[in-house]
Amino acid sequence: MDINVWIVKRTDGTISTFSTSSSWEINRDYLTNEKSTFALNDSYNAEKGDFILAKAERHDVVSGFYDTSSNIPILFLGVIDAFDGDNIIACDIYNLVNFDFAATKKTGTSFEGHIYTLLQYYFLNDTSKIPAIIQISRDAAINTAHSYQPQNNPTSTNLVDYLINGFKKYNTVWEVSNLTYSKPNKLTIETEIRTKTRSIRLKNNAYDFADWDVYVTPVGRDLENKLLIVPAGMNNSEIPTVLSTWYLTMNGELTQSINESVYLPTKTKVNVFDTTQDNKPSYLEVAQSELAGNNYAHEISFNIKLDNTLLPIQELEIGLLGEIVYGNTIFRSVLTGYRFSSGDKYMYLKWGHVRSTLSEILP
Repeated sequence: MDINVWIVKRTDGTISTFSTSSSWEINRDYLTNEKSTFALNDSYNAEKGDFILAKAERHDVVSGFYDTSSNIPILFLGVIDAFDGDNIIACDIYNLVNFDFAATKKTGTSFEGHIYTLLQYYFLNDTSKIPAIIQISRDAAINTAHSYQPQNNPTSTNLVDYLINGFKKYNTVWEVSNLTYSKPNKLTIETEIRTKTRSIRLKNNAYDFADWDVYVTPVGRDLENKLLIVPAGMNNSEIPTVLSTWYLTMNGELTQSINESVYLPTKTKVNVFDTTQDNKPSYLEVAQSELAGNNYAHEISFNIKLDNTLLPIQELEIGLLGEIVYGNTIFRSVLTGYRFSSGDKYMYLKWGHVRSTLSEILP
């Protein structure tokens, strides 16, 4: 399948190249920052840091850019990272903030607002990052309690890694939301901070699926499943002041009492809670923040036909929640990545948060 490709200049949004590509691979994974490749059929004008936009090709003659009001889905919009022979190598849009910042201990009632503030300060307000054509908003309908407790305060932290950590804990993403095209030949990229809530149910007996792989790490065996919330300023580790204790069950549920569904021996995590802060979250919200991301202790991957009706390309979204039925097991999962290319009849979907710690494969 050929696709249409535009190169957009980072400095002012000018469309410097319009071409097509017969050889390409779109590879996205919010956890591992994968790279996509495009070999353009014509000569092009592009530099590292420019944007590349890919859309499905129309069946009629294409002479320019089509905005999002058309029914042709955007397949990819990312940042050019490198050039390898005939290939343009590109990363996801969040690679715009692939730099360090001073991360501090932070607890609050809106992770979405927290990320919005960070991106405003460290990216939009820093002209040296060339943010000219990027606009950032946030979905104010959802506010997620959050907590970040580095060992050192402050500590130098990569902002992409910080976003990935937020995705794993709260299912919050920073992504392209819309494109605005204006003459003369310029593009503005609108982005939004969103916590995903849309859900889909998929079962492994459908005709459209192939090549299932399911790896599972029981919740609590390799990841923390016990949380102690202690006050800031506590000064006696022998007789600690514990404000609240929480456990994460094998089913991914939170409880304050240990029971047979909690994996033993537990692995403990400590949250230092500032009781003097304004608008402080509840202990339950802290527990949800600190432990709930660990319930995706699995990796599920499979191929699905590109022309399927269960999850068509235009409905793909990183962070999509899924109830995945595999045999007699039901997994509550999240779509972290997908991959498809010019020669494929299937697209490859990846669910769950496990990557390098795979321990058990389900038959």
